[in-house]
Amino acid sequence: MSRIVSSKELKLIEQAIAERPEGIGISALEKSLVHSLPHINRRTLQRRLQKLQNDKRIIPEGESIARIYKIAPNVTGNKVSLFQESNNFETVGYIPVSKEGKLIRDLVCQPLTKRKPVGYHRSFLDEYQPEVTFYLSKSLRSQLHEIGVCKPGIVQPAAMHEKSSIVC
Repeated sequence: MSRIVSSKELKLIEQAIAERPEGIGISALEKSLVHSLPHINRRTLQRRLQKLQNDKRIIPEGESIARIYKIAPNVTGNKVSLFQESNNFETVGYIPVSKEGKLIRDLVCQPLTKRKPVGYHRSFLDEYQPEVTFYLSKSLRSQLHEIGVCKPGIVQPAAMHEKSSIVC
């Protein structure tokens, strides 16, 4: 039994293809959809592309890994950009994100299977002694302490008035 495909999913895929009039490969398409469809895997994407192709909404060109997808000439959808550029920030919906923030967001939004596995140094954790050793350098601890110190005469949000009595 075939699953009903969301028209929203198909529209997002179609919009991502429409943003690239020169055509887009499946790898680039996956990357462009990572924020709007984060849980779609390649096989599912291939099925959605096949559905769009059967509906004559997109046109594939090329074979195998060189295949690109273009919007069909008779389709006149609105080409709403998924990500609009504004000054030095990129906005997704209503949240402005810097270029560095976008890089971090892209890494965090990758599927677990595509992330590079990382570990930790067990000895580093075992050597830590509370109130004796520190993970951060003294200069960084001092800098963070200065940032967190309450300034006299500055209105603080609720529950922040007790912050000055906390020993860092």
